[in-house]
Amino acid sequence: ILHRHGFQRHDSMYVFLLPAMYFLFHLVLLWKGRRIPLLRPASLVVYLIHPLVIAAVWRFSSQNSLFHFDLVCLLSLLFSFAMAALWLRFDFKKPHNPEKDRAYIELNLANLTHNVSVLKAALPANAELMGVVKREAYGHGSYAVATHLEKTGVKAFAVATIDEGIALRRYGIRGEILILGFTDVRRAKELKTYRLSQTLIDFPYAEKLNRQKIPVSVHIAIDSGMHRLGLDTDDLANVQKLFQMKHLHIQGIFTHLCCADSRKPEDISFTRKQIRSFYGLISQMETAGLPIPKIHLQSSYGLLNYPDLPCDYVRAGISLYGVSSSPDDRTLLQPKLRPVLALKAKVVLIREISRGETVGYNRTFRAERNSRIAILPIGYGDGLPRNLSGKAMVQISTHLLPVIGRICMDQLAIDLTGADDVSVGDTAILIDNAENSPLLAPNVAALSGSISNELLCRLGTRLPVVIAEEAKV
Repeated sequence: ILHRHGFQRHDSMYVFLLPAMYFLFHLVLLWKGRRIPLLRPASLVVYLIHPLVIAAVWRFSSQNSLFHFDLVCLLSLLFSFAMAALWLRFDFKKPHNPEKDRAYIELNLANLTHNVSVLKAALPANAELMGVVKREAYGHGSYAVATHLEKTGVKAFAVATIDEGIALRRYGIRGEILILGFTDVRRAKELKTYRLSQTLIDFPYAEKLNRQKIPVSVHIAIDSGMHRLGLDTDDLANVQKLFQMKHLHIQGIFTHLCCADSRKPEDISFTRKQIRSFYGLISQMETAGLPIPKIHLQSSYGLLNYPDLPCDYVRAGISLYGVSSSPDDRTLLQPKLRPVLALKAKVVLIREISRGETVGYNRTFRAERNSRIAILPIGYGDGLPRNLSGKAMVQISTHLLPVIGRICMDQLAIDLTGADDVSVGDTAILIDNAENSPLLAPNVAALSGSISNELLCRLGTRLPVVIAEEAKV
């Protein structure tokens, strides 16, 4: 038909290239394995260089034979892999320049590597670390964090939503990805396609998911006292029924310790009750002859306050990022964790105001002296809580300077009076990752009446994530 209508001589390539490549790519994706960085640039170069190699071989020997075909293939591959190796060796990509950014998140990945090492050393015997990277890895940037965690040997991840899980797969993450929250059962095909494990939030949900007739990996959530998601610890009958559901492949079972961060006697007693009831259910499952999937019940504070619980995974969230939730938190284990994130902004304007003049919305700040103020291009639109107005401090060089007036959506003002060496273009630190800094996330969060978890998660997606040069690994 194509020839009859006068298509070009190579019509099979033009017409069938796209469907052929579609199915070939799907065939290649059946193989799961370690990522080989050299292959990506090599595949690009071989596509570009192959026609030139054909022309060069033809120029020196205008014959078509199996030998010449093999020679073209060999030369194309050798040249492509050599060029790819040079590309990776010299890394021609232009590095991001934070000097051009109004404000940005800066990550110290060496500190992240350190935290992984310290937490792994504290794990119960035979347990693995599950990196919790929901909400853009607690505001740190899920791409930078997840890809780096995988390089450090972390093989399991937890997210809150299916879209967060899909994003990780598109970043190239290969390990298990557990969705801790709700997913509409009508997205079961996506769960299968992207190899995501779904939490069974209750028994009716499990029935609906099974009725989709799509094989899905799942973890059973158990409510041991938090009364949020999960089947009750005394609901062995429905747990047994889950194992009979044809399309649900049970990979794990877990609970959440709701006050594991507290050292109050009454909270310790409640947590130990949760632990007993959870393991009680596991014991009943063993007696009933049910296979026991991978067990996990500790999050960050569960590990730090109850480190010896037998389990297969520990879900590390806030501890992975090197900070506590609150500055006064005390834990049984006190590993030397290092903060990963710093929040920075540029001084874009400096102006003088006279005694008695006001600054910002509602004139909440009135100068008690002739003052020098600076404007930073960052605000609550970037996730900085508005209730830090008049409370927060920033650091520029050696100066600790107060935020004055109301924090706006996109700007805030600081009082520079007495800091005569500060000028336009200088960098201000709003959240610090330096040891013992007064601007560590728990301290800043406490000023806003919240915790580090919320403060970091609020950091907006319009802030670029920059890897600190001295901390690139």
